[in-house]
Amino acid sequence: MKRSLSPGAPPRRGAVPPFAGDPAGQVGLQRLLEGMAHIDTSHEDPCVQTFQAQGVMPDPATRAGAADAQLVLHWCADHGLDDLFLMGAKAFNAQAQPPGVSRYRGQGIDLEFEDIAAEERPFFIGVLPGCPEITGIELPIPSDPEQAAELAQALGDNIGLNSLKLHVDENAPPEAGALVRLFSHPTARARPLAELEIIVTAAPADLDAGEWKRRLCSSLSTHLMANAACLTLPWCDELLGWLMEASQESPCLSSLELRGNLQGCTQLRKLVVDALQHPDCKLRSLSFANAAFNQALADALIGAVETNTSLLQLHLGDTELTNEAFGRLTAALQRNQALARQAFQQRHGLQGVFSGLSQM
Repeated sequence: MKRSLSPGAPPRRGAVPPFAGDPAGQVGLQRLLEGMAHIDTSHEDPCVQTFQAQGVMPDPATRAGAADAQLVLHWCADHGLDDLFLMGAKAFNAQAQPPGVSRYRGQGIDLEFEDIAAEERPFFIGVLPGCPEITGIELPIPSDPEQAAELAQALGDNIGLNSLKLHVDENAPPEAGALVRLFSHPTARARPLAELEIIVTAAPADLDAGEWKRRLCSSLSTHLMANAACLTLPWCDELLGWLMEASQESPCLSSLELRGNLQGCTQLRKLVVDALQHPDCKLRSLSFANAAFNQALADALIGAVETNTSLLQLHLGDTELTNEAFGRLTAALQRNQALARQAFQQRHGLQGVFSGLSQM
C-alpha cells in the first residue's frame, strides 16, 4: 500500500514534484538545492548527482529505481540534510521492499528526527519497522485509532530506536480510543529504549478515558519498554498506582520523571512510599520535577528511601528540606550508591569501576 506525507492524491512516483503553481514550494525547493550545491558529488552515483542538481528522485517503482532512491536518501543522511530526506520521502514508496527488509543501505548511519508534522507522520509509520538507522524520533500522537495502532506496531518492530518522544498535537487531540490503540501493542521490543517521553496534558473525556492510562503503564514492559521514562500526564491516584506497579513489573525501567500537576493525587504519599518500600522496587532514579511537597510528605518519602536499597537519585522539585531532612536523604542515597558499587564488583570482580556513582 502506497503512503504519502499528505492527504489526497499520492505524489508522482518518478520525481519530487516541481511545485508547479506553488510559489512557496518552489522557493523551498530552490533553498534546498542551494543548500546542497556546495557538496562534492563527483565520485557519487549519477542518481545522487541528479538529485543534487535538480531535486529529482529516482523512480522507486522499478528495482533499479528503488536501489537508487535508497542511495539518495542515505546520501542526504550522510550530509545531515534532514529537510531533503523529508522531501525525498514524498516520492519514495515506503513499501517498495518486503516488510522487515531495511529500505536504506549503508552502515553506521544514525538518523534523528524532531518536530515531525502530522502530515509527515504516515511516512515514518511506514518506514520505522524496516529502518533501524532511525535511532531517535519525535512524533505527534495520531488522533485516528487505526493510525495509532499502526504506529504502535511500528514502534514495537523497530530494532534501532533509542530515543522516542510522543506528544499530543494541539490542533488534532486524540480521543481516548486512539490512545488505547497506541498503548496496546502486546509484543515486547527486542531491546529497550534508552529514553522515552510522553506528553498528554489533558485527559480525553470519553468512555475509554481510564483505560488508556492503564494500557500506557502496561506498555512500559512491551513496545514502549524503556530504561528511563519522562511522563507529563493528567495525574490521578489511579494512574499513579498503575505506574508504580509498572515500575516493579517492567524488566528494565530504572528511571522515572513525573511532570505536570500532581495535586489531584490524594494518595501520592501512600502509593509512592509503598512502591519504594516494595521488595521488587528497581528504581534507581525518581524525579518530581514540578512538585513542591509539604514537610510531612517529604519526610515520608525520605523515610521510604532509608528502607530502600535501589534508589540512587531522588529529586523533589521545589520542595524545601530542613538541614536534618537533607542530611538523612544524602546519607541514604550514598549508602545505596555504595551498595551498588559492591554488587557490581562482586558480579564482575572489578574494583573502583563505579567511582562516578559517589558524585551522583
